[in-house]
Amino acid sequence: MIDRERFHMQIHLITMGCSKNLVDSEVLKGGLEKAGLELTPDPLEADTIIINTCGFIEEAREENIDVTLAVAELKKTGKLQQLILIGCLSQIYERELREAIPEVDAFFGVDKMQEVIRYLSG
Repeated sequence: MIDRERFHMQIHLITMGCSKNLVDSEVLKGGLEKAGLELTPDPLEADTIIINTCGFIEEAREENIDVTLAVAELKKTGKLQQLILIGCLSQIYERELREAIPEVDAFFGVDKMQEVIRYLSG
């Protein structure tokens, strides 16, 4: 977890998959803002990227993994401090994802928005 005392964290949220994820992401955005955290529309300005994942359909899983790998590259190059996965892919395949993509800092399942906010709020 990043020490919020040292710098002002910028968060970018990527939403993948179904309409439930769109709603969950809007709820999460509201909660992050209420907690005093700042969102940025530009992933290249972000210190932290959260990917709200979908994992029920094979094509969706592949697309989510491709996006996660692309964001993990930003972390490898030092352009990103933290990568967080939330949602059903994160919940269902956490163990496999931890092994395959070690750049992911935290995993949260479905309906764990408050835990994400607490994690980022320190």
